[in-house]
Amino acid sequence: MSKEELHPLIWSINCTLSDMMRPFHAIKPFSVYHEKDTIDKILDASLNSSIDLGLDRFKSLNHAFAIISISGWILQQNSFSQLQNNLRNSFVWSVWSYLTNNPELKSLFLKSIFGDDVTEKENLIMPLTGVSKNIPFSNDNFIENRCLFVPPHVYMDRIPGYIESSFDNMIQSFEDNIQPKIKKEIELVFTETIESLKTAGKEKGPWILYGCNIDPLFKFAVDLLKQNDKKQTYSLSDIRDIISQYIPKHKWDSQFKEHLLTLSEEDLIQVYKKAFLTKKIPELEYVSSHSISIKENTKMSFICMDDFEQLRTFPCIDSLLNSKTVPHKVLTALFSILLWFYTKEECHHIIKNKINSKNYDVRKTEKQISSLVDNDGLPRYIYGTKGFANYCIGYDRCPGCWITHINFPEEYYEKKRKLRKSYLRSSSKDSQSCSISPTTLRI
Repeated sequence: MSKEELHPLIWSINCTLSDMMRPFHAIKPFSVYHEKDTIDKILDASLNSSIDLGLDRFKSLNHAFAIISISGWILQQNSFSQLQNNLRNSFVWSVWSYLTNNPELKSLFLKSIFGDDVTEKENLIMPLTGVSKNIPFSNDNFIENRCLFVPPHVYMDRIPGYIESSFDNMIQSFEDNIQPKIKKEIELVFTETIESLKTAGKEKGPWILYGCNIDPLFKFAVDLLKQNDKKQTYSLSDIRDIISQYIPKHKWDSQFKEHLLTLSEEDLIQVYKKAFLTKKIPELEYVSSHSISIKENTKMSFICMDDFEQLRTFPCIDSLLNSKTVPHKVLTALFSILLWFYTKEECHHIIKNKINSKNYDVRKTEKQISSLVDNDGLPRYIYGTKGFANYCIGYDRCPGCWITHINFPEEYYEKKRKLRKSYLRSSSKDSQSCSISPTTLRI
């Protein structure tokens, strides 16, 4: 077997359209009705972050490819970003487990990533003449007998990203190439399943479907105080009264209420202290051992996917989101901001479903989003409102520039300071050689 013969479920980089469609053609006739039970089990299990796909349980890799593609597509169509992340993570470890049990396939997979001359014997070993750009740099790498040795904890960091690409490419190829009537048939067949997942979200909390970048209990506890406009500083007695008087709307908030009421005074204040330390709830101003202060916050925070809709209150963003096409430089500026709040996967979802980009391509989008992320995992650039001039209606008719209404984390301002220092240093040497324009740093 050659690298080119690796199944697209395992390796989809550089796969052609026909390569990605081959698994569907290989299992004809394929009936969604006949596979409903299998797909239902995967969708239901996606509520659990530890799904065990087990590729060996499928009839074949082609069968697994089709079932997982459809399951992931259904979750994506319904914007269940957290469930899709759960399925993606399970896919990664299921594929790696499958490769580990098939040494020949694993060897080909590693050669596809790191080069033809690579061998794996505890460490990843390759001759110095065959070192590829995909080999991760680390102080733990070492050279011996004219070969480079890369320890497992170094090269294993690279592997999940390649398997994730296969997962995303499978879903994208299905979206792009399956006939509309088949998609409608799938939506009809799984209507009850989707409603069941939505019901679970109402009972257990919406974050199990859509994700949340803060502990939901912290958010719930602070939101209770934010809804009470009578005062800004609350004693522990005030907080207990507010919690007691709250009327739950769902099963999950009923459970949160009961949990908070069972806590001792010390443990209850600890909930708010931990929420404060996350620095993700700007309204939480101060927490002492006996009281909590809440301040009015007029700035936007992006804690869950629904918070993105806050941006529509600004005419320029609303116009942008309603445009048929959005210039690349504008998207670059916008997502250099959104990446301070959302994961790369969530940014994919925004581009595809919120901006409704007709030219969305998972591979190109992943490459472009990744280019905006630095080695430390933080956004690389601060573009400000660069490129937004064509959408601006003028400050006299606008509530204010959207970017000034965002509650950025402290890391944003630290990054801004570093970029400004870098700009000033380069300007002092040669004003013409500066790689960061002054407009990049205005806010």
